[in-house]
Amino acid sequence: MGGVGKTTLARLLYNDTKVQAHFQLHVWICVSDDFDIFKISKTMFQAVSGQKKEFEDLNQLQKGESTEIRDLNQHQKGESTEVRDLTQLQKALTEQFKDKRFLLVLDDVWTENYDHWEKLVRPLYSGAPGSRVIMTTRKNELLKMLGFDHLDLLESLSSGDALSLFAMHALGVDSFDSYPTLREKGEAIVKKCGTLPLALKAIGRLLRKKNTRKMG
Repeated sequence: MGGVGKTTLARLLYNDTKVQAHFQLHVWICVSDDFDIFKISKTMFQAVSGQKKEFEDLNQLQKGESTEIRDLNQHQKGESTEVRDLTQLQKALTEQFKDKRFLLVLDDVWTENYDHWEKLVRPLYSGAPGSRVIMTTRKNELLKMLGFDHLDLLESLSSGDALSLFAMHALGVDSFDSYPTLREKGEAIVKKCGTLPLALKAIGRLLRKKNTRKMG
């Protein structure tokens, strides 16, 4: 389920000062539904190396006209014309992670393809013991294939906690006790949002912003 706070929880862990001090390398990547192994790996490499290096397949580039024709066809189809060398990229990533303790967060992973996952994490095996990968996902199948049979799933907030969260972002207080006439409307909004934290925070902030403008 989206909006229950998976990313928020992961971000709290990632930004914790003790966690930051414990790991030599820190990488946060928002994956979403486009599980492009090359793109994710390149983002990972740039994060740990600080380099904007391109990984082009020189063999393909040396094919000349045939490559140009292929790229033209790809362009007409709306596909990427980038000539990409995943092998060289992953070799470079392997060197970057080698013998280093790292923390990698892959946020909002949608893929359930085990082979894609295996290919993506191949360079990570060179890291030092104690390295960690945090993955947030609303898809459970990949986790089960990776051997995580007992999953700790984040649930929606209770009605009371949800109302308190909404009040905090809409009114700047942790309850509607000081605004009893607004409680019924607040409860209705909480119910419509299904007590999801992300939706409640967004609507609360929007309402607070509108009220601030009116007062100004």
